[in-house]
Amino acid sequence: MNPEFPASDLAAWKARVERDLGGRDFDRSLVLGNEDGFLIQPVYDASNSAAPAEDAPGAFPYTRGSGGVSPALLVQEYGDSDAEGLRREIERDLEGGVAGVRLRFDRRLRLGLDPLAETTRGCDGVLACELGGLRDLLAPVFERAEAGRPRARLLALAAGAEVLPLAGLTLALRRLEGVAAGDLCCHFALDPFAALARDGRLPRPLDRHLAEGVELAQALDGDDRAIEIDGGVWHERGADTPFELGLVAAALAAWLRAGLAAGCDPAVLARRITLRTATERDVFVAIAKLRALRKLWALVLAHFGVVDVAPLVWATSSRRSLSQTDPWVNLLRTTTQGFAAACGGADLMTILPFDFRADGPMPPEQELLAEEQGDLAAGSPESWQDSSTPLGRRLARNEFLMLDEESGLFRVQDPAGGSYYVESLTERLVEAAFAELKSIEASGGLAAVLDDGSLGEALMSRSARRLDDARHRRLAITGTNEFPVLDDRFRAARERRDERDLNVLRQRLKQHRRTRGGLEPIEIGDDLVGGLVAAAENGALACEIGEALGGNAGGPVIEALPAIRDGHQFEELRQSAQVIESLRGSLRVYLANLGPLAEHLPRATFARNLFTIAALEVVDGGGTEPGDPEAAARRITDDLAALDDAPIAICLCAADERYDEQALAVTRALRARVGPERRLILAGKPRPELAEAGIDDFIHLGCDVWMALSKIITPLILALDELHSQEDE
Repeated sequence: MNPEFPASDLAAWKARVERDLGGRDFDRSLVLGNEDGFLIQPVYDASNSAAPAEDAPGAFPYTRGSGGVSPALLVQEYGDSDAEGLRREIERDLEGGVAGVRLRFDRRLRLGLDPLAETTRGCDGVLACELGGLRDLLAPVFERAEAGRPRARLLALAAGAEVLPLAGLTLALRRLEGVAAGDLCCHFALDPFAALARDGRLPRPLDRHLAEGVELAQALDGDDRAIEIDGGVWHERGADTPFELGLVAAALAAWLRAGLAAGCDPAVLARRITLRTATERDVFVAIAKLRALRKLWALVLAHFGVVDVAPLVWATSSRRSLSQTDPWVNLLRTTTQGFAAACGGADLMTILPFDFRADGPMPPEQELLAEEQGDLAAGSPESWQDSSTPLGRRLARNEFLMLDEESGLFRVQDPAGGSYYVESLTERLVEAAFAELKSIEASGGLAAVLDDGSLGEALMSRSARRLDDARHRRLAITGTNEFPVLDDRFRAARERRDERDLNVLRQRLKQHRRTRGGLEPIEIGDDLVGGLVAAAENGALACEIGEALGGNAGGPVIEALPAIRDGHQFEELRQSAQVIESLRGSLRVYLANLGPLAEHLPRATFARNLFTIAALEVVDGGGTEPGDPEAAARRITDDLAALDDAPIAICLCAADERYDEQALAVTRALRARVGPERRLILAGKPRPELAEAGIDDFIHLGCDVWMALSKIITPLILALDELHSQEDE
């Protein structure tokens, strides 16, 4: 530092700040808590943070990175059942700069079921299950290789625990197309722990799947990877950052123990494992998370005597952070998350399209409303798969290109290294995650806490806290529970095509079975990869190869753990309101403003934004003159009578002194006019005398926003339900 500047330290700075605070408490004013429960200081230096990591990038314990300076590979994910449309998407993405393709397969294939025999309705992923179908789907990858154009460098298969049959199909296809393993690396993403949590069952016993993964890892060549440990699954189900990292570390320990039991060198197995995680909303936490993940990898491997295998880290956008209302805000979310992944040293990256939709089953009240409307809305089991538009996928590609080519983020190793704040966060995450790991191990390991339900309970508890934060807007979701847009007309293009795609698949498989004739008994033998490839080349379906491996029987069954997005409560409320509006007309809230504009504007603006969250139309009253409360009451009731449509709720908005003067008279007059059914709300802190006079609810900073809006919407749903029942009779 320039010697002309006076020396300073944190204690002197804090003393100066406390003086400027004028008696207010330093910690209450400037020390904040983050989503993981860590207290964040306003300033960090050597006295209150961890020492900067001393290891060089690429050296144990890999805190500062896994290797040299090189851009991450952009790998995009595809989970659509429409093979023709999916092939076009892959072609466009490869032309636009995507380096890898990840296929997420349908539940039938993840569980080893026969698509011709399985009667489950709807699709939630890719349906290719035989060599010809997979070849058609991935034609852009191999056609581009023949033409000498840029091609995919990585192909990943997300098929839960039943990945070996699809691995056989993929390796057979790669050999058939004459592509070397060094030119197209395959990741088979075997993750039975995540599969059990997501689907609620496995085809075979967990130990059997672990043994299959170890055997596949030992049989692979080049840079192919057999195993994936996906922290994103736990992230989507409510895990905070330390808990997610602890679960990843527990899965890593379980795999290494399985390898030792099968006589596999831990170093050999570690080189076939990919770590996958979701980036966080908080940029600094997301950067520290990737650094901590690598250090945890090193700590666990060191326990098994391995200190020279760097992790391969795959960072993806956070699905739980994405919103479906005002989805344009997702561009900011995915860009900042991509920035954090780049600064955190990710080796592989997936940036989700801003209009990405992954809907689960429709809530009962929305199912009722959809029946009233004569249609099944997006989100029903019949249309339960991901979707996005070409625009969304193009912008996702461009976000990565901007981070790489324009910003040059990959030209610097560990750009956040040395930041006292990031170093402190990294060490705190490692300590907290290691504590979670020890707790899981003390309970019997990851398999045990999945089986006994304690993991599900822990995730639901954390998810409930997070949703409660969203309901009270401690967790702000721009465009969803903060700064909403009333006229949100953007909708991702989504076509009801599941049954069509299933019928296409069934016809194809019937033709395939007629063409190939009888299938000779499948013998995998001692050469796992050779046996899988031979079965695929002989025309076997994925489910038939699975039968040869042990079939779909004897696997554990638990209650599937649901993925929950941060804003889903508000989005369901908004969708319900929009359906009700289409059936009965405009849903209006009248703002009964008291006093002049300068007085009532702040609370009127607050109320308008709150009601717009549920897509309710807000009508402003003109305000009242100070003084005579009876005159104010007459003015409000006259304005209300002049409206064309009666509002579904009325909200009083004013400054505190005007409430003291006029609110009681206005409340009594309004209650007498609209009766007990119409909801009366006041923007401000609760006042017992006004509640007694007829105010039903109070909205204010820190209130349960979702509950306040539900009390308006739910009676309308119940009224439609009653009407529906009467018509049925």
